[in-house]
Amino acid sequence: MQLLRNLGIAARFVSGYYFTGSESTAHELHAWIEAYIPGAGWLGFDPSHGGMAGGSHIPICSSAYYQHTMPVTGSFRGYTNSTMTTSLSIEKIE
Repeated sequence: MQLLRNLGIAARFVSGYYFTGSESTAHELHAWIEAYIPGAGWLGFDPSHGGMAGGSHIPICSSAYYQHTMPVTGSFRGYTNSTMTTSLSIEKIE
């Protein structure tokens, strides 16, 4: 993002999921960047996979600041017996 910004290109951080299409149901958060190209709009680039973001990238949120895209933030002081669980299912629609 900083390299693009130093070149005068608007850039933002995107947080979401990357769908692999595998049998595994264990999906993890993924992140990539988007650059604003006049005439084309926001284009996604995924440095982790060495290419452009596409149909396998599922965006959840974006921001000029990566700190604003955290899925869960906060703090707790004290004792608790509570736990947090989550569930996610991603399916390809054909």
